[in-house]
Amino acid sequence: MPKINIDERIQLSEAIEIILEGKTYLITKIDTAAMKKADEIQKKGVADKSIDGPILQLAMFTGVDPSEFEGVDIRKVGAALLAIMEAVEAGLKAKNPQAAA
Repeated sequence: MPKINIDERIQLSEAIEIILEGKTYLITKIDTAAMKKADEIQKKGVADKSIDGPILQLAMFTGVDPSEFEGVDIRKVGAALLAIMEAVEAGLKAKNPQAAA
């Protein structure tokens, strides 16, 4: 039977480096609270019919002010968010291969 020490898993993924508009952002912690906050931002954006959701999510993950992403092509913002989510998923699968089956 596999033994998993949850106390040693303080985050869902290793650090993620995103380069956007020539600037490097390092995402060092994505925990369940961050994922819940991202979900809340997305739901509020849909309810308000606002395009600000992805910008707010990326700002939350990178720890910068949302205004830093306001002039960035929204497709790049979406691609950055997708890359973050893919890295989290890959990290989870690598640490728990049975869940991937």
